[in-house]
Amino acid sequence: LNINMIYSRISGTFFLSGLYTSSLTLSAAAGRQLRFIQDTTSTSSPPDFDYYIYSMSFQPEFCRHHSGCSFDKESSEVYPGCMDPDPIWRYSLTIHGLWPQYTDGTWPSYCDPYPPFDPSTATTVGLSNLERLWPNVKYDAPLDPSAVPSPPYTDFWDHEWTKHGSCSGLSQVQYFETALNAFVETPNVVRENYGRSMPLEELMDAYALDGGNVAPGVGAMVVCEGGNLLSEVRLCLGKGEDGLPTGRIGCPQETIIRGQSCDNTVTIPNFDVDKTDCAKMKMTA
Repeated sequence: LNINMIYSRISGTFFLSGLYTSSLTLSAAAGRQLRFIQDTTSTSSPPDFDYYIYSMSFQPEFCRHHSGCSFDKESSEVYPGCMDPDPIWRYSLTIHGLWPQYTDGTWPSYCDPYPPFDPSTATTVGLSNLERLWPNVKYDAPLDPSAVPSPPYTDFWDHEWTKHGSCSGLSQVQYFETALNAFVETPNVVRENYGRSMPLEELMDAYALDGGNVAPGVGAMVVCEGGNLLSEVRLCLGKGEDGLPTGRIGCPQETIIRGQSCDNTVTIPNFDVDKTDCAKMKMTA
């Protein structure tokens, strides 16, 4: 984590403007966590929370070591979606989740009681959009079309609803529709640097939000694997009285410190299947 980088600029990129200043003490945070535990075991109301994190994943990084390429000596379980990725995933981040958060850096999860995930929600919201923008690359379709897959494609959405959506106070349809509607297009600099490296500052500038009533400095947290491989981009969204997101806001300081994890230079990884060695292996297999 490059703390100096985060705090060195006042406008445009690195969140200094538009930050929340948390007044919560450690004891207050502990009290809030206790209240959450009480809520999840004894009431039907989800706990209060302050804002959302909207997290988006870059599938080429998630798919590293999961494409079955012969050159990959660290290859582990093969994910079918990584062997034949949707073209859009090369240049566009996809949804990871919509996560209720507290300004002290903690968050509620697995709020109970909650209705179990209903697979028909995906059909109601729009299955094709979910599969493209919120994909489950681990899904392995059975060879027999009449067989029941295990786990099902909806397993990822089930997890996100159960862990995070159950704490939003929204219905399942509202939760998934809200996440789809909040989708942020990936800046062109990702496409332009696919398989190459670029300055972190340039990527964050590309995600900076301009105009409206949002203070300068509202941008994005960039999460990297190994310090430089683009893994996720996380935005902060306000929360209205109805529990729905109200638009992008400055992220709390605790969230930035916890979430930012990149060096000054970020590599935009490409899918293993796009690499020459993997292509040759597939042609000669």
